[in-house]
Amino acid sequence: MEIVHWTVFTSLFTVGTLPLIITLTTQFAPIILAGVFFSVLGFSVAAYHEHERGR
Repeated sequence: MEIVHWTVFTSLFTVGTLPLIITLTTQFAPIILAGVFFSVLGFSVAAYHEHERGR
């Protein structure tokens, strides 16, 4: 169940950085949050696949 581990880690990371991102970029929040969300999502998927392939 490695995917669960990666999902939990990514969720915690996102939740932890969200307030900071919102505070820093209030005026650009929608664009930047969308970009951050997709980059984090892409990173977690890529990291998971890289991890699976390395086994």
